[in-house]
Amino acid sequence: DFDFVRHIIEREYETLKRTGAEMKELNADHERRYGGIPGLRKPTIYRRHIEEIFPRANGELWVLTQRGIKAVGGHDLGRFDVFDTDGRFVRQVTLDVEFDSRWDEFEFAGDRLYVHRESRSIPGTTGTMPGGGMFIVAGHEATSADDHDAKPYELVCYEVLR
Repeated sequence: DFDFVRHIIEREYETLKRTGAEMKELNADHERRYGGIPGLRKPTIYRRHIEEIFPRANGELWVLTQRGIKAVGGHDLGRFDVFDTDGRFVRQVTLDVEFDSRWDEFEFAGDRLYVHRESRSIPGTTGTMPGGGMFIVAGHEATSADDHDAKPYELVCYEVLR
């Protein structure tokens, strides 16, 4: 038998819709990245409420929502909803680090934040996975959408103090 601690975390949240321009860009990116892979779901007009949940070493949960991503305009990492060890919402934290959501990815490991700069600059071929690690998809053909002036790949480490 296992003993499980269960908390239900809740926060009022209004569903966000993507604009027509966002849908067009998202569908083009999806086709460019995954066009040859059968069975993948197509993007929807609705944004996901929760983008990712990050358990922290002190027992807090940091929740990145689409609203938290949009709040910083795509050039900072995001605004996280923070829940305490009892599942109560306690505050929001904005991580003000250089981050371009179009080309960069990130992950937490312990008290460190790793930003993988330019990891999306080769569409459909590389990415990060929750919990660490990277994946590579072979067989990508260059398209006119690949005209991003990519900088060298960088891995930047930050210490998260709160």
